[in-house]
Parts: sequence; C-alpha cells; structure tokens
Amino acid sequence: MTDFDFTEDHGRAPTFKAPSKTCDTHSHIYGALEQYPRTVDNKRMATIDAYKAMLKRLGIERCVIVHSSMYGADNSITLDAIELLGQKFARGTAVVSPEIEHAEIRRLHVKGIRGVRVSSSNNDITLDQVEGIAKKIAPFGWVLQLQDKNPNFILDYGKMLSGLPCPIIFDHFGRTDPREGDAGANFCELLRLLQDCENIWVRLSALYLNSFSGPPFYEDLKARAKKLAITRPDRLLFALNWPHPKFPFAGVPESADCIDPIFNWIKDSETRQLILSTNAGVLYGFD
Repeated sequence: MTDFDFTEDHGRAPTFKAPSKTCDTHSHIYGALEQYPRTVDNKRMATIDAYKAMLKRLGIERCVIVHSSMYGADNSITLDAIELLGQKFARGTAVVSPEIEHAEIRRLHVKGIRGVRVSSSNNDITLDQVEGIAKKIAPFGWVLQLQDKNPNFILDYGKMLSGLPCPIIFDHFGRTDPREGDAGANFCELLRLLQDCENIWVRLSALYLNSFSGPPFYEDLKARAKKLAITRPDRLLFALNWPHPKFPFAGVPESADCIDPIFNWIKDSETRQLILSTNAGVLYGFD
C-alpha cells in the first residue's frame, strides 16, 4: 500500500458525463508542512490546485472538503480551501473538540463548515461522544459523518445514532465487511436504518476500502450499491475520497474509477441525479 502525493493532476476522463451540480462530498487537502502543522508523522501532499484540476477533469462542480484528522481540531487548511474555492462551490466538514462552544460553531458555520467528522482515528470525536456534539450542532443544520474501526459499530450504535437530532452519514458504504457482501448483518442493519430513519444517510465513497475485486469496476460492490439505491435514493451521497488514502491496489489511484461505477450500477437517470447532485445540494445548503 502506497499513499501517493498529488501536487498535479494526471488521469483519464470519466466514461460518463456527470450531471449538473455533481458534488464530491468527501475529499481531503494536505498542504505545505510549514504552513499547516500536523499532529502525526505524515508528509503526504494533496494540494488544492491538484484537487481543483481533478474536479474539472471529472466534470464535478461542487465539493465538501473533509478535514483530515492529522491536523487535529485546527481546521485552518480546510477553511482556507473553502475560501479559495468559494462557498458557491465548496463546503467543509470539521474536526472539533467535544467541548466546542456555540460561538466557535457559529464562526465555522460562517466560513462554510456544515458538519463534524467522527471516527476512531487520531484526533476525531468518537462514537461515545456524539450525543453531546449532536445537540450542539443541530441548531445549525450540520451533519455528523462517521466511520469506525469496530466492524460491528452499526449494530452496536445504530439505535442510538438514529435517535440523534441531526443528519447522520455513514461514510464509505458504512465500512461493512466486504467478505459478507449484501447479506451481512451490519449491512442489513444499515439498510434497515436507512429505510426506517429519516436522519440516516449513506455515502457511496472509498470504493477501494470496500472491495476485493478492485478498480476499475469494483464488481463486488454492485449488489450493495443497488440495494442502497433501491432502499432510499433520496438519502445517498457520492464522494471520491480523494486523494484516496490507504489505497490497497497496485498503481496510482484513478479518480475516474470512483464515478464510472455509479453509472454502471445505477441505470435510472433520476436516481443518479439524486445521488450525485440533488441530495448534496439540499443537505449541505447549496440549494
């Protein structure tokens, strides 16, 4: 596994044309070490210029920059990226402290932040801390996006999460075990939550973290994607997870391989429009 630097954009055009206002709802920027200090020993680069060029190549008009946990709760690099791109085209998801106060949430909101990242990595808030944060961010219409290293976190925390007063996004297909496919207990629980709970969303992203067959087609994800799309197309989001951290397959990851499968899996154009564009426009306040 090699994490490549992305300081320039190189790659192919996608096979299919993205619909108007397509939004990449989860990608990261890794900036200059001297300007944006990191809390971990990671020198990888993924610049805003390379990201902009990649979005143009893929025909993606909007984005949500997700703050990398290696920067801790200093969201400067993400705020700077939003300012550079402009809030007409960009929003952000922050890493925050459980003790964050109302005034700081308001400051971040004005600068384009619309959510909080929850995971079990580095400096992120954990699932055991989300109830307090959810109450704080709900008045601002923010989302909680989450993933966890616990392979059964959907079964363990799903009921609690479904009762929170804000939208909940299960990142990266919910990170359910690829070996279990679309019949596994956690994936089935994810489908149930998606069907029954209005605050539950799922992001079709990080295909490479959820597949053994790999790019460019990710065939072993097709059944899961189809079941999600049939269950609640109005609660699904699309993302690239650029610059594709922890990519396990050979070669440099190709971002076009993240959007082409959506067209191969989901044939209905109205459903694709919801997943690629409309849902994100509403959830992140673009429209």
